[in-house]
Amino acid sequence: MSKIPPSFKIASIALFLCAPLPWAKAGESKWFIFWDTVSPDGKYALGWSTSGSLDGNDLAAEMDSDDSQLKNGLVDVPSRKMLVVLPEAKYWDLAPNGGHPNHYSMSTVWSDDSASLLAIYDSRYATDQVYLLNVKAMRVKKLFNDLQSAFYQAVRDKAASYYRKYKKEYSIYFSDPWFVGRDRCELNGSTFVSKFDDNSVSFDLTFQFTPTGKLPAINLEKEDENAEESDDRKLNRAYRSLIGLLTSDERKTLVDEERAWIGQRDAAKSEQAKNELVAARIETLNNRRDAKIDALRSADAEKVAK
Repeated sequence: MSKIPPSFKIASIALFLCAPLPWAKAGESKWFIFWDTVSPDGKYALGWSTSGSLDGNDLAAEMDSDDSQLKNGLVDVPSRKMLVVLPEAKYWDLAPNGGHPNHYSMSTVWSDDSASLLAIYDSRYATDQVYLLNVKAMRVKKLFNDLQSAFYQAVRDKAASYYRKYKKEYSIYFSDPWFVGRDRCELNGSTFVSKFDDNSVSFDLTFQFTPTGKLPAINLEKEDENAEESDDRKLNRAYRSLIGLLTSDERKTLVDEERAWIGQRDAAKSEQAKNELVAARIETLNNRRDAKIDALRSADAEKVAK
């Protein structure tokens, strides 16, 4: 089955969650946090700022401006300070309705220890940039060119007929990032030719990275078209996305609850019963995350209105 980027399938302004930080005076920078990017330890998140207009049309124009006031970067959540800027990243998201630039999206994943963040920035048909952030060193590395070169090589070597037909006349879309270790990542890469041509090639990419962000080796294997994200990974993803939003007491409660749930899952008498428990748990965690983010956004929207 061919893959078409989700941003094309939607082909509309999506809604991502963010909340405003304290407002500055006119002409000074206004700061925002993307609450759905908070690290598992709750200390960091991606955010954006501008000293210009907050009108959606003006922000869209700012994205193409050479002297744009838009900035994206790693934010220290408790102090609301931007610690390191992502070069050339100009994604934005307005509260309270969450409108962002048409056909653009952003996806992120943290390592389990909150030491590293992988961020993927997409336009309508392709990935524009991939960033790797090292929190300890406060260093950001752009990875797109390395990943793109490896992808082109894989198409030549492992999809010869596709390469002969299209060469490099296609866009590349990276998605589903995941840390499989402290310094090891996985993501999916797929091609997109046009909305009139559903031919596509997809690869699963695995790469190791050094403390400076270099990628000594990138392994690519053709994707199994019937493969889906495992329930264990969905569960882990849901858990990570929730725990960073919780208070200290809430985190302790969630950890205790998770331990009790694991005992219940392990005691399931059949595989079907186990799968049902996992599916229910994923839904519960995701619902809690959404409710928590809604509450944070509502609270910040009230501060803005005052």
